[in-house]
Amino acid sequence: MIYNVSLEERRNDVLEYLKDRQYKRVVDIGGSMFPWAREYVTHYFDVTDIHEYLKGSDLYDENVRKSIMLQGDINDGYGWEKIWEDVTYRGKFDFAICTQTLEDIRNPTYVLRTLPKIAKEGFISIPHKYRELNYVEGHGDKEQKEWELSKSYMGYFHHRWIFSMIDGTSIQSKRLRLFPKLEFITCLSKIKDLTEGKFIGNELSFYWEGDNIPYEIVNNDFLGPNPPTVFRLYEKLIEEGV
Repeated sequence: MIYNVSLEERRNDVLEYLKDRQYKRVVDIGGSMFPWAREYVTHYFDVTDIHEYLKGSDLYDENVRKSIMLQGDINDGYGWEKIWEDVTYRGKFDFAICTQTLEDIRNPTYVLRTLPKIAKEGFISIPHKYRELNYVEGHGDKEQKEWELSKSYMGYFHHRWIFSMIDGTSIQSKRLRLFPKLEFITCLSKIKDLTEGKFIGNELSFYWEGDNIPYEIVNNDFLGPNPPTVFRLYEKLIEEGV
């Protein structure tokens, strides 16, 4: 079940949540490069080894040093082998954090399906769709000059997915909708016309608990068969949900 959806960055709220509950087992999925909840995280699961990556930096404090690294590729089942071994031996994690990660990876649906199997509850954040479908002011100015780019890039160049939260008739029917971020879309002035003047939130974030995180992929993972059809799908993304 998805609940407590917000369009603002609220890491401090999550830290307070974890502080109040004093969980013994908290895993951060994909957060090795910037462990913002390191005071409460006991395990990290990422392709990057946090101990090697942060050693010698200010972020490599006592909390990170004593954490357990479960290294693996989060995109498929083979990569989760170490975390499955831990869960099989010690039981589910009390809480799972996955922030600013799903938009980067090739297979976010696998993560969404698997998180409830390895944790009792958790928190997810991703960039807001209006930020990904607008030219972010000031973003990429240095790169644009150095690489002689002809125009700014819509959203962030390394992101692969755009997300929207769809409301149902009850709190238990909220679901996350996933859209591939196509290069074709970033070149459409029509998309910017649709998002012009709309609220550009920092991020879309929510808590989840229970046996599943409801989600769907746009049009059953088919974008086509022609540009007008694809545009209408993205138009729906913009108009529906948050």
